[in-house]
Amino acid sequence: MVNKDNESFENNLKRIFTEEIEVPYCVKNKIRTVLNDKKERKNRNRLLFNTIKILATVTACFIITTGVVFAKDIYNFINNFFINNEGMDNAIEQGYIDKPNMEYVESNGTEIKINKALMDDYNLSLEFNMDLNKKIKAENIEDVYFPDMIITDENNNILYCEDQTTFESYCKNNNLKYTWKETNENYINSGSNKFIKANNGDTIKLVYNFYASKYPKSKKILINLNKILCSYEEKDIIINGNWQIEYKVPEKFYNREAYIYTVKNCTSDKIRVEEVTVTETTTKMIIQTDEKPSLPYELTDDEETKNRKIQEELEREKNMTIEDFEKSKKFKNEYIENEKGEKFYPTISTSDDTGYSFIDTSYLLHWQTFNLNKYNATTTLKIYMNYNREDIVIELERKDNEK
Repeated sequence: MVNKDNESFENNLKRIFTEEIEVPYCVKNKIRTVLNDKKERKNRNRLLFNTIKILATVTACFIITTGVVFAKDIYNFINNFFINNEGMDNAIEQGYIDKPNMEYVESNGTEIKINKALMDDYNLSLEFNMDLNKKIKAENIEDVYFPDMIITDENNNILYCEDQTTFESYCKNNNLKYTWKETNENYINSGSNKFIKANNGDTIKLVYNFYASKYPKSKKILINLNKILCSYEEKDIIINGNWQIEYKVPEKFYNREAYIYTVKNCTSDKIRVEEVTVTETTTKMIIQTDEKPSLPYELTDDEETKNRKIQEELEREKNMTIEDFEKSKKFKNEYIENEKGEKFYPTISTSDDTGYSFIDTSYLLHWQTFNLNKYNATTTLKIYMNYNREDIVIELERKDNEK
């Protein structure tokens, strides 16, 4: 049973990254990527956090009992669990991928270009080829990060930026009246994860996966960065320069049209469907219920009692086991079924793929992402779920103009 505090959890992971244990580079890199995402969004997805706790414990158990980490088995487990996006994989198999014939962009002895790209309403995936400055031993690199990267398009839409200075400079230079972290339809609410796909000692293939509330139908994507952070053996190297990469988006990406579904029937009057949208890579569902949040204290309690009960609840959550967490989930056993009887389950590619939140203490909003895409969507669909121990079926029909 997993019942570790955060310190014990971190200690388990530290063992994976020591020289004493032979864990392959790809495994370390995958865990590091997930941890980075968790640190940025640790309060937004307890599922991701608890899953990492399982991983750390299972890995530690392998080490303790056998002294050996089975590289292939553990890598497959991590890859399947954290980068579980069968919808995107299927889209690529269907040809929804671009391999641009692009020249390298060079600065300070380091060259970068886009090797592969994919874009729809919710996902932007870029595979970079990097030839580092010859003074740097590329084979030792364990992680690569673009800290001041900004991605924009031909209409000055800001698709991604995590550096405030870069953001404010771009806005000033382009006369944009945007405020940092106050997103809108032109300043896209987006996030990212990344991993090194391959490193042969000369060329590093770095995959950046970006995700957003909704991307515009851009025809040109502009990527600008001035720093490349390379990590190895607990050391960081910063390569300064200026890389301006222009990517011409193919027509199949900017002429994309999502499928919109409406409700034909729902077996529960507790559920209201706000949105079910199917794109080339995924399905997004948003529903709401009238459920109100439950407080850990009574309204009649004095302030001291309220604070004590709040702390007790926080302590309970801190020490929650996986079994406790699974029992506490409001939405369980979710999947979509098409007319062929094929079932498509939730994807967990990013920390924003699934979750729920109480809105103004008035109602509960739940969002979920499924591996169903346009290539296996049918005219009618059924969503199955269990909400607070009630089995629910939602029957959907594609809008007439999308059939």
